[in-house]
Amino acid sequence: QQLVKMSYSQDIAQSGDNGIIECCLIEYSTSLPGNNWYTNGIDLHFASNWIIRDNEIRNIKHGPNTTSDAGAAILLFNGGSGSIIERNLVVNCDEGIFAGNWGNSPNVSYRNATIRNNMIRGHANSRCGIGIVLAPNCSVINNTIYSPGGVAWTAQEYSIEVTGDSCTNLLLQNNLADEPYLNNQNLAPTPTLVTNIFNCTSTYFMNVNVASLDLHLASTSVAINNGTFHFNANDDYDCGPRAGSVDVGADEYSVASGLVNLNLEEFVVYPNPFVREIQLNYILREGGDVKIELVNALGQRRILVEAEQSAGEHHLQIDLSELNISGGMYFLEITSVGHVHSQKLIHE
Repeated sequence: QQLVKMSYSQDIAQSGDNGIIECCLIEYSTSLPGNNWYTNGIDLHFASNWIIRDNEIRNIKHGPNTTSDAGAAILLFNGGSGSIIERNLVVNCDEGIFAGNWGNSPNVSYRNATIRNNMIRGHANSRCGIGIVLAPNCSVINNTIYSPGGVAWTAQEYSIEVTGDSCTNLLLQNNLADEPYLNNQNLAPTPTLVTNIFNCTSTYFMNVNVASLDLHLASTSVAINNGTFHFNANDDYDCGPRAGSVDVGADEYSVASGLVNLNLEEFVVYPNPFVREIQLNYILREGGDVKIELVNALGQRRILVEAEQSAGEHHLQIDLSELNISGGMYFLEITSVGHVHSQKLIHE
């Protein structure tokens, strides 16, 4: 069954609206067992005005003895409208984020979803990263979708699926993916397409390997400064602001990555998620005082490093098990020469 589920009573017209799911780690250890496939990560029925943000969802994946796909990591359907799905990391799932489900055909399944600033890393047989199914008035903006090693999501080779003639007024803007979108059976009206890149390669990113995954943009990425600003995506995956010449995908390199106009030329943390220790590699443009802190979801801080450091490369190994912290989402924040950069970090 689903790991997180919200249902409703059709008989007495009750539903659950205005909920928030944030800063959660939702995962199977590897996949479902045996020939099992029926599951989702987050499954919301008739849900209006929900916010699903800053979660990490992993391995929502069919068992090894079946070829039937598991359900989406995040699914909103069976009615409802107006939810925002943003800044989530989805890794090794059969399907990523879906607004709508074909099981509601011929009726509208969902309305007015905003899917923005998510990073989705599929496995070799993933079906697709984002699905808009029987869902009018949706916006899919500044998402990053990557499948491994140039292998297509399926034989159809697509990363965003659009299905059903009720998918009117769909906007696909500034999405960065390694395969094109699919108008499934050509049933859907043509969406509005604005400065998407549907043929990216691994060289666009810092690291595409699952063990040390980092889908922030590499400094040489063609996605940098090739997007079009949209008022409904004025910040990025790391909550950094977007303005002027924006980037394609979930990461805004010039601001949020801290690597342009700041004191950092590189900032890499792995493994992420981590269990005990992390390796931290960074390059300072200028020497000076450096503070590195671990910040939890409540804004509480623990200082890891506070020292004067020289310009150039730095490599640190930090044992976080000594802090006795609980599992969940954190931010690793580095301050140098008055500039601050933060990066999400998941503790398993």
